[in-house]
Amino acid sequence: MSTSNGVPADDDGLGLQVAVNSITLASFVSQLVILVTFIPDMKVFPTSLKVLSLVTIIFSMLSALVVFLSNNYACNPAVGVGCTLFMLGSLGKWCTYALRIYLLSYKRNMAVLVLMGVSMLATAGMFQWWCSELTGVRVLPRLCGPETNPARSFTDPLSSYMAAALNLLFIVLHVYYLWGYFREAAQSSAHFSGSKKSSTIAKPVSAQNGRLAATLTLFASSILVMISDMAQYILRRALSSNPFAFFLIVFGGQILTDVIYCSYMRKFANELLREEQFRSIPAAVYSPPSAQLREREEMGAVPGPDYVSIDGNRMNLQAPYPSNSRLSPVEMPAPFPTRVSGRYG
Repeated sequence: MSTSNGVPADDDGLGLQVAVNSITLASFVSQLVILVTFIPDMKVFPTSLKVLSLVTIIFSMLSALVVFLSNNYACNPAVGVGCTLFMLGSLGKWCTYALRIYLLSYKRNMAVLVLMGVSMLATAGMFQWWCSELTGVRVLPRLCGPETNPARSFTDPLSSYMAAALNLLFIVLHVYYLWGYFREAAQSSAHFSGSKKSSTIAKPVSAQNGRLAATLTLFASSILVMISDMAQYILRRALSSNPFAFFLIVFGGQILTDVIYCSYMRKFANELLREEQFRSIPAAVYSPPSAQLREREEMGAVPGPDYVSIDGNRMNLQAPYPSNSRLSPVEMPAPFPTRVSGRYG
């Protein structure tokens, strides 16, 4: 028996099987590498953000692995399970976005919270309905194709369009609240720059504003992931008749979004780590010599400066940040005056 050195030109099926399985396996391996390298950066995250980040990456990673196994072993029930895992990974992203909006609105806007909750539940429910109606059909020896129950075929396009619309909703909400925050940041920076301040106070406030800027940059960068996901849901429907393009959009898109997600989250982790290191510096390093000030005042000299925060209230020099700060995104002190920030609640 003789065999040729190259792949036969008429064997399109073999090339398609190799390409699709390579995409799914590469998606799993790349996301696993991303997860392993990203875990050390999570130690400075709040617990809620840490859990949601793990849920997002792990479930999307497992969905690619399950699809690879279904192609090479048994189509069912692996195809439906992979679909559900993909939905859970997307749900982790949506919950992360909702948490950010919840914090950006200072936890007051219950109407927005209800809107996001209902939208997420409806979209996840429709997506899972489609997954439950999904079966795998072996179209090639190492390739399974998804097939929806004809009586429930509407669940496929409807779940995709609902997911795209949900991402668009999160984009609009992020832009709305971020615009308010950036405008307040400009007002606060102008107010602080125009006032007289000493270097002992500039460093704590600068660190506080630096953490705020890092958080807002995090939120703005996450819009790229939302746009990528929205495009993925739309293109998945448009290219559903082409197996290679379909799997490339779904699982190649996972790699892209995870790379974007982890890149800006790592930058955010570095900012939080710097802020944590700043807090570890004794407060006395940045505080004026109070004993000498007392002696000067007792001797009738001009009293020391009256240190105040940017909202006009006296600053507690024993703490690295103003004691009357409110909580803002990702459980972080915000330097904005209460009278200004309340407009965006």
